[in-house]
Amino acid sequence: MPVAHDPDDPSDARIASCWSAFLAPLIVGGLGVVFTPIGAVLFVRGRRIQRLRARLWSQGRQVWAEIERVPRAASSRSSRRSRSR
Repeated sequence: MPVAHDPDDPSDARIASCWSAFLAPLIVGGLGVVFTPIGAVLFVRGRRIQRLRARLWSQGRQVWAEIERVPRAASSRSSRRSRSR
């Protein structure tokens, strides 16, 4: 069994295997590969929304309107109860 140790400090000896040398970096690297794209997508979406809000704040027009009616969608389901309870 191969053993890795520092010649100046032989009390800090460890078993030298491929798994012990590369397992932790492989796990951390794998997590980085998974979560970096997720973070990048969330960052880009946040920046787009931030830029859109800034553009609308500086160039947009405020519009006041009164809602006349809201049509009921044919595909929506509602309870059959009366709202005047």
